[in-house]
Amino acid sequence: MHCNFDYFDYYNRFKEGMEERKHISDINIESINPKFFKKIQGIYVLKEIKEANYLPEFVKIDGKICRKYLNIFYLHKTLSHLTQNEVISICDIRLKNISDITSIEYNKLVISELLKQATENINGKKEKSKILDYGIGSGISLECLRSLKLDNKLELIGTDISKESLKVCTRKGIKTFYWGNGKNIEPEHFDAIISSFVFDFNITFREVRRLYQLLNEGGRLVLNLYKDDLINYNCVIHKLLKAGFNLRDERVIIPRERFGIRHKFEKVIIAEK
Repeated sequence: MHCNFDYFDYYNRFKEGMEERKHISDINIESINPKFFKKIQGIYVLKEIKEANYLPEFVKIDGKICRKYLNIFYLHKTLSHLTQNEVISICDIRLKNISDITSIEYNKLVISELLKQATENINGKKEKSKILDYGIGSGISLECLRSLKLDNKLELIGTDISKESLKVCTRKGIKTFYWGNGKNIEPEHFDAIISSFVFDFNITFREVRRLYQLLNEGGRLVLNLYKDDLINYNCVIHKLLKAGFNLRDERVIIPRERFGIRHKFEKVIIAEK
């Protein structure tokens, strides 16, 4: 199931939905000089972070319609269409500027909610359970485990496609493995898997199936997903079901507007083996 969707199509829909505009042709997109950006793997990255708040959500760069992402990136295609190298570039840049371009407080609230839902049915176990953070990033999940007083009950293991992320997590004392060579991890190895801010990218069916195989029977994969890209949203649901997961629940979580974040339709998906 291919997510055939780009920002030209998205922008047309965005324009049509603006109540204050009578005609699509009335809406102009500001063209921005490319000199203000570094171009990395096809991604436009603002050279000066302090300029980010002055730029609109949609702009034209080199004649392409681009949409702002994480305040400093401008993308001319949706997250689900980025290549793996482009995603790694975003991950590595985000890692270096994390406190400037993301809400750490909001990230912690989301990850804490994922952890609560993922561990709901394993908290009664006497032995220490293993939980995988798929796309662990900077390792915020370790701080969340400690805040929830779950660190003595759960062993956290992280994986990522960004080797820089794994270095940061290893320095924090988190056991990690590189997702590209995780075949040495035996199937049915984890009691739960969480994945925060990952499934908006192109997660292939093969990867979803691999996550299914890494779970113990009855284990949960809990992830968050924006719902403004409905095509990718439906693709993710399709892949989860095809991989063998049962969709146990789907719910809206913390209101993002409290943190000045545009997307209003973030969902938590609970998939069970």
